[in-house]
Amino acid sequence: MDIPPAFQRYTVTKSNDKAKELQRLGIKSFESKKWIESLIFYNKSLSFASSKNGLCLVYENRSAVYYEIQRYKECLENIELARKNGYPMNKIENLNEREAKCKEMMIQENLEKIHLNGKSSDIFKLSYPVNKKIPSIVDCIEVKTTEKYGRGIYAKQDLKAGDIISVEDPVICILRDDGYYKHCYNCMKTCMLNLIPCIRTASIMFCSSQCMEKTYSKFGDLQTILMDDVKLLAEIIYLLDGQEMFDKLIADKHNLVTIFDYNLNKQNDKKYNQKIATCMLKLSASNKHPVNANLCHIRKNLQKEAADQVLNILFMNNITHTFCGTELICHNDSASIPLFCNLINHSCLPNAFPIFVDNKIVICISEPIKAGDQIFCSYINPLYPMQEVMKHIMFTHYNFKCDCLACTDENHSSLWNLSTNFTITMNNLTKEEYLKEGWNMINNKNSTMQDIYKHKAQNMLILQLLAYDMTFPC
Repeated sequence: MDIPPAFQRYTVTKSNDKAKELQRLGIKSFESKKWIESLIFYNKSLSFASSKNGLCLVYENRSAVYYEIQRYKECLENIELARKNGYPMNKIENLNEREAKCKEMMIQENLEKIHLNGKSSDIFKLSYPVNKKIPSIVDCIEVKTTEKYGRGIYAKQDLKAGDIISVEDPVICILRDDGYYKHCYNCMKTCMLNLIPCIRTASIMFCSSQCMEKTYSKFGDLQTILMDDVKLLAEIIYLLDGQEMFDKLIADKHNLVTIFDYNLNKQNDKKYNQKIATCMLKLSASNKHPVNANLCHIRKNLQKEAADQVLNILFMNNITHTFCGTELICHNDSASIPLFCNLINHSCLPNAFPIFVDNKIVICISEPIKAGDQIFCSYINPLYPMQEVMKHIMFTHYNFKCDCLACTDENHSSLWNLSTNFTITMNNLTKEEYLKEGWNMINNKNSTMQDIYKHKAQNMLILQLLAYDMTFPC
């Protein structure tokens, strides 16, 4: 697909000198036992390296990190990559020795099985039968439209604290800053930071050669990569297989469909991509938001009506703006557009919250919800002080004033104010065991409001820690 020059991101060219400097920084971090920092430097070094000699040495360095943190499968993969890229024969003995130790440890500790069947992975699974048409959500929730809230998600049965109601792969994600060296550019997986460099630019990395080829098929030779905020537009047009269908959907203002209107269980359906793109274009509905001046170049390449709708989607998903605390669909190094999560309305006293697990967004119920009640998440971090400045951000960014009890009733307060003075003491329990105790406390009808908010806050933090453990290697 042809990408206009205005849509291209500045190309970062490969440089062996730059690669060597980044490798030195990686070694320094490794010696200080800063494992993740070391892996990020090594990933950057791999991306900038323009010769096999540079690649093989960094793959060897990266294998040493994985060995230290007991990620033996990743260690062996990097040893093999070092060999394939011509690792010097006069140093091969050290590489062979590390490989032998890895295989020995994998036999002794059976770590392959542990990594596949760890407790944490069981936590982030759907708690109820799967929706037959939408495999990423449970069947006991539905979308409704009301005059006050517009579209929203409601429970069809009683839900309890700790329930997982969705595990969603966002349709499109935008990377930021070091995110280019921590996630696959195509699918957003981190693969424990075990990524491979793009062969054409130093700007991005991939989890596999398949993802690399898929990206090339979308965007051509990729000598330059797309500007972050315009990748959305290119992805939508790609999903719709051309500009004609894009223009047709933009012109249709009345058919405000959601994922609940389609059967998305068959990805081999010829119209699957069109359904996904249609739902994405309809997310913004009739909302209007201020346009970031930096995105005005989009208007030059699209009709004004189409540009407004694309910009509106970007704005609603916090891709054009960044501010502290937004967590519904925005992460430290990426922003994404999930089709289900976007249907959940806001409350400063949420009864559910999102957790980022690798390239997925998981929605967890944080307090008991009765059948027929609406499910709410907080569009800003509920553990952030709810001061007037945050309410102003809510109004300017999402174009509404929150009227939840925390905002309107002096006798109520935000989750932050009700849980500011707590500390997490594990008492020799694992994170999983402590989390289970917290859910039991919240679900207990005799629990005080203070206890409920305390454990809600604690459980949010523990789930984030567990998600981090599953996403990054240490």
